[in-house]
Amino acid sequence: MEQNSKNHYSVEEKNKMIAIWNGIEQDIIGIACNLEDGQAYETQKEAVAMAVNKLTSFAKLINHTICSIYMQDYIPVKLIMGSEYLGEYMSVVLKKTIATIMSLIEQLSSMDRTENMPDTRRLLSMVGEISLTVRFDILATSRDFLEGDIDLFKAWGEDQYDYHQMRSLWERSIRRFLPQYDLDDTAIVMQGPVLFERDFTYESLARYRKIYPRIMLVLSTWEGTVSKFFKKRLEAIEVIVVENKKPEDAGPSNVMMQLASTNGGLAIVKGIPNIKYVLKTRTDQRFLLPDFIVYMKNMLGQYPPAGNEVKCRIAFLGGLNSLLLFPFRVTDFMTFGDIDDICNFYDITEYPQKLVKSSGEDGSKHYLKMLGVSSLDNYFYAAGLSNEKRKIISKDMCKTMDPESFLTSHYYEHFITGKTLSEEDDQLLQYWSFLKKYAVILDADYLVFYWHKYSHRYISINNLMSDGGLTHGVWLSMLNDSKIE
Repeated sequence: MEQNSKNHYSVEEKNKMIAIWNGIEQDIIGIACNLEDGQAYETQKEAVAMAVNKLTSFAKLINHTICSIYMQDYIPVKLIMGSEYLGEYMSVVLKKTIATIMSLIEQLSSMDRTENMPDTRRLLSMVGEISLTVRFDILATSRDFLEGDIDLFKAWGEDQYDYHQMRSLWERSIRRFLPQYDLDDTAIVMQGPVLFERDFTYESLARYRKIYPRIMLVLSTWEGTVSKFFKKRLEAIEVIVVENKKPEDAGPSNVMMQLASTNGGLAIVKGIPNIKYVLKTRTDQRFLLPDFIVYMKNMLGQYPPAGNEVKCRIAFLGGLNSLLLFPFRVTDFMTFGDIDDICNFYDITEYPQKLVKSSGEDGSKHYLKMLGVSSLDNYFYAAGLSNEKRKIISKDMCKTMDPESFLTSHYYEHFITGKTLSEEDDQLLQYWSFLKKYAVILDADYLVFYWHKYSHRYISINNLMSDGGLTHGVWLSMLNDSKIE
């Protein structure tokens, strides 16, 4: 990376710096892994010397970047924070980072004395500290314009007459430092296969670690799918990796896979005395609202459950595929609540026959039925239904199930009512009662929720265009609806 002579640090330059650091990180973790595997220091001598040289050059690069950009009267930075305050802050960042790099060099350089072999845990801790610093402690300006002819309006169709906005989800280009929250009573269990594209899963966990330094982070994935290097890289930012055996029966729409990886992570969390709350999320999704955990905890504190069957309400994502007119169909991407309640939510060992596969004729019919009702999925339509009409919709919808409706109805049946629902029950009314008494619906839009899959990675499927009409605002209306008991 060329040292920049202009008073500007762009996201492109930041990406180059992170790439340089990633290479150094790989070298150091490789050395640590080899030593742990019993290889003699002599076999690592050359690698250590190269790592020390790279660290020395990287220290110079960090020093030059921070001193030349953030410690002088640079107008664009003034517009953000005021150069005096930013310069003072960055001076602290620089001193701390250089000290960490020097400690790394000292530990690596001492390896020629066999009686003073390095503490690999300490090495990893310092590596993790620098990894977070280069990502989140150095502001970088985003690209202001793109060269060439790009017309987003034409891309969406000139005759459509809809309005479209690009949504900037700040990650590498940041103009405000991330806050940090001192929480130690909460865990995040991230389940599923690791998304290696653009280091997505790692970057999500790194972001969460930066914002919540004391929170418990668990990645629960599949046996044999992550390398020793990747596990050590996560260990450096204090992420626990759980490797689960894949179930022989994946279940319709991989529901048993979801349960296996979720429960594998929860089993680790359950044994920690100070953990009260847990967030279950996915490896291909990210919350970009910095205080998302604080917000979720505040919502649970604001709205206690209506009964003593549970310890807390469970928070679910609204919009997306969370529907009012499909019994118990709330999006299964995320759940947040008391550790005992979340463990109960996923305490399932088998699935019913009417749970359909997403593919195949039955699955197609099921999802077409869901989409067919989604156009009418709003609170005012739902609240105006007669008892007879509501029961007709309820009976029609619950003939088949998907993972979302299965998980939620199972929790309702086994841990709240103790009764099994039938097609003759008014399941819509019972679903609404569950939402009113035992759930909190949070808007994905407010949480700045990002899903790196399908068209969601490019298009914001906001509450206006999502299939489901169950939003936070709708849920608040349900709380005050006397017709829902």
